[in-house]
Parts: sequence; C-alpha cells; structure tokens
Amino acid sequence: MALEPNTLQYEGTFVDGRRWDVEYWTASQLDQVLAKITPEQFADEQGTWRTLSYHETALLERLPYAAAADDGQWLKRTRASLASSAHRSVLIVNSLKQADSYTEDVAGQIARGDLHSAVIAARTAFSHAVDALQASLGQFGSLWPKWRARRMQILDPELLPFDAYWAIETMRSFDPDNPQKWIEETIAVCQRISMEVTV
Repeated sequence: MALEPNTLQYEGTFVDGRRWDVEYWTASQLDQVLAKITPEQFADEQGTWRTLSYHETALLERLPYAAAADDGQWLKRTRASLASSAHRSVLIVNSLKQADSYTEDVAGQIARGDLHSAVIAARTAFSHAVDALQASLGQFGSLWPKWRARRMQILDPELLPFDAYWAIETMRSFDPDNPQKWIEETIAVCQRISMEVTV
C-alpha cells in the first residue's frame, strides 16, 4: 500500500468453525489514510483521495461499525476525524463515476445491438448508483454488495424506496423479448440518482 509501513499484516483463522479474517493496522497507517481524505485533499484535482486502495477504502467503510476493544476513546476520536473528513463525498463520487461509466457503456452496446451486454452493464450501473445513494445517506458498504439490500431496507429512501429498488434489483419487469425497455428504465433511475444525490 502507499503507506508507511507499506504492508498490511493479515491472518485467517477459524473459531468454532467460522472463518475470521484479521487485519492489523497501525495507528500511523490509519492516520495516513485519513490524511488522504481531508476536505482539502478532496478539493484538490490531484488529491491523494484518488489513490485510495481497496484495503484503505474497506478500512474506512468499516470504521463506523467498529467495536472498541479498550475504553473506546481512541475509536471515538478516530470516528470524529472520519466524520469531519470528505469520506462520504469520496465514496459518492467514486460510485457515481462508476455508474456513469457503465451508463456510457450501455449506450454504446445498444448502438451496436449488443443488448445482452447492455443488460449486464445496466445492472452494474444500477448497483453503483445505489451505492452512491446509500453513501449520501450515511450507509457505507460499496465493497460488500451482499448487504446492499439490507442497507436499502434500513434507509428506504424517498428517491428510491425499497420496493422500487428491489423490483429493479430482481429484474421483476424484465422481458426477454424486449430487454431494451428494462435497460432504459433502469438507466433512467441511475441518471435520476446521479442528478439528485448531493456530494
């Protein structure tokens, strides 16, 4: 990782038959990651937030849900630093960029008549758009799509109520004889989210 030290200590173990993945971050490494997402770095076109690795992003997304193993004061201070950072904005921007990229792919695939690929790209664009919406409302977890539906149940946002989200997620209205209709409806939802979510 682009940190000092530049390695992350890791081990996998089993406890009562359940696998545990354990990462050992130093306080200095965490401070370095938080320094990448300051409001000043986010405002900089070449800001270090653009270099966040998968592991660094995962660390930041887990912090709001962490449990302290001591008196909790360090975690409280760290969460305060995270809350005053541009973390939320970074996650929103990254998810919206991905959604927009896949939306562009859809347009090109439809133009070439490749509707099968366009369906997959539209589904992927939708996933990223939903991640952006969730991050804008304080639910982080774009790296863990398996909990996306649960997060939407918790939020049930006005912009995309859970029932509407679930209908698209499960492709309820998809017609194999007319896939373009589902694609266009899904992309329209992605674009609405992109326009209305505040960074």
